[in-house]
Amino acid sequence: MEEGMMGRFNQFCEQVYFLVAVQLRAMAGLLAGGIVFGLFPALYATFAVMKTRLRHPETETNAGSVFWSVYKASFLKCQLYGYVWLTLGLFLYYDIRLLFSYSNVLAFAAACLLVSLLFIYLLSSLLILPIVVRYRLTVLNSVRFSATIALLIPFVSLALTVLIIVCGLVLAYVPLLFLFCGVSFLAAACTKIASFAFRRMERSGYLRLEDAEAGYIYNKRFGKGVGE
Repeated sequence: MEEGMMGRFNQFCEQVYFLVAVQLRAMAGLLAGGIVFGLFPALYATFAVMKTRLRHPETETNAGSVFWSVYKASFLKCQLYGYVWLTLGLFLYYDIRLLFSYSNVLAFAAACLLVSLLFIYLLSSLLILPIVVRYRLTVLNSVRFSATIALLIPFVSLALTVLIIVCGLVLAYVPLLFLFCGVSFLAAACTKIASFAFRRMERSGYLRLEDAEAGYIYNKRFGKGVGE
């Protein structure tokens, strides 16, 4: 019994150590890019590490090597896509605030519609990076695929919503804990949830994972094939 408990405790400590180590690299990547230019490459590289860890849990993941190789290779590309996506979210947010400032039914209805779109945007934001690091999709199809998962799989949407709330509470009340492993935990949880969604899409016939792993997506809605 004690050996079993000690084994589980050791595994827990190893997981915590891994999350802290990845978090430190994410912070280093953020600072290396001067924060503004380091934000999205650091996030992308963090999700790449988590994908590697999830797919090969039985082997020791060289987090540092994976992180920095992905960080350097994706540094320029992440700037454009990341800030365009961020601008879209800010546009929705400020439009919602503007519409709620008007006191008429039409503006209220439009604001409610944009709130729904903002919610889908937030869920898609948590799914896009796991999709991008795993598949060779175009940007548009990555967005469409993430939104499709958010809309068609309620469990995934619920899990991501709970994850957002938990991380928000930790950030508000225990910011030091979030600083130590918040980003890496968020990336690990999103990657795990997204992996469940990918398997569901495969079983439903919507996604063929064996082809997607090689950079080929088959989807009746997306078209014949996308990605090379």
